[in-house]
Amino acid sequence: MMALEPPILPQAINGQISMAIIQSDGGVVYRIPQYQNSKMYDLVQVFWNGILVGTHTIGNPITDFPITGLVAVQLVRAGVNSINYIVSDSFGNVGYSFPTDVNIAISSLSMIISTGAANLDFDAIRVNPFNRGVVYGNPGARIRLDIAGLAYFYETDERFYELIIDGSGQGFFRLWSYEQGGNFVIARDQVTGETISQPTVFDPFRAGEDKILYVNYTTGAPANNRTYNSIYVKTDTVSNRGTPITQILAQIQNSSTASIIGGTNIGGPSYSLISLNSDQSATIDIIDSVAEPVTVILSLPQASGSSLFIDTAFASRPVGFLTIQPESAGDCCAAINSYDDGSHY
Repeated sequence: MMALEPPILPQAINGQISMAIIQSDGGVVYRIPQYQNSKMYDLVQVFWNGILVGTHTIGNPITDFPITGLVAVQLVRAGVNSINYIVSDSFGNVGYSFPTDVNIAISSLSMIISTGAANLDFDAIRVNPFNRGVVYGNPGARIRLDIAGLAYFYETDERFYELIIDGSGQGFFRLWSYEQGGNFVIARDQVTGETISQPTVFDPFRAGEDKILYVNYTTGAPANNRTYNSIYVKTDTVSNRGTPITQILAQIQNSSTASIIGGTNIGGPSYSLISLNSDQSATIDIIDSVAEPVTVILSLPQASGSSLFIDTAFASRPVGFLTIQPESAGDCCAAINSYDDGSHY
């Protein structure tokens, strides 16, 4: 076979694709044009940076072209990437395409914010619900955060906050609100002027199950083994048999990497007994190093029959940013009070 035409990347403009487009489309779209003497049973193998990303067997040379496929987001890297393909026919002939090189432009600023925390209302339940955020950027970058909405930054009790991206490429913040509803956080690099925004929502408490009276929880925290998804609960004071209710049991059902922070671990970090506050409330914090859904089962050891299944999820870090190193157990797990003291994220 002669040298084959290079693959086509329809998302590319002037040899470049932005990561925003790739994430929106679910990957890098490629097209393989029809080549001369294409035949039934030809095997077309597509390679992205030398990794096999697509295998296509020709069934009908007239209708099967152009071949279309997708390179997964996880295989994309910042800078120049290359894609090519190889064709093998049933007679053992092999043809190689010219490569197509493309520059992947990854933003130097990104943000993930959990969502779903309840509005702050100490008259109803004395916990501190937070939606927690992480800004990703270049270490040392000075970032101005502003809120469009009715929430506040915990760090300032204002609708603005300035932070410095740390050595791992992260900056942390928390949000609280007296009101339910949607908000936007706008992050702006004070030097480059690059600006991004991210939505987050404050939700109500909902009815629980039997003696678990009310529950609220957050979801969407980054899987950095540091930033919490949190569950906020309030229980009744006594069981149906009159036994005082003083503890709640939290158990992670479906993850080997997620951990419950605080309380008394029973047989490992995925199974914890947590003491209730004086108003029968509790906060249950979960971290994970893997982007995945996590189901937490809540129950009351002193009131059988009261149980809830909470489905929350952890988000993957933005493509192209530094790998996040987890804190040591001594840093993230020690001396967490029943009421959030502001020292953890």
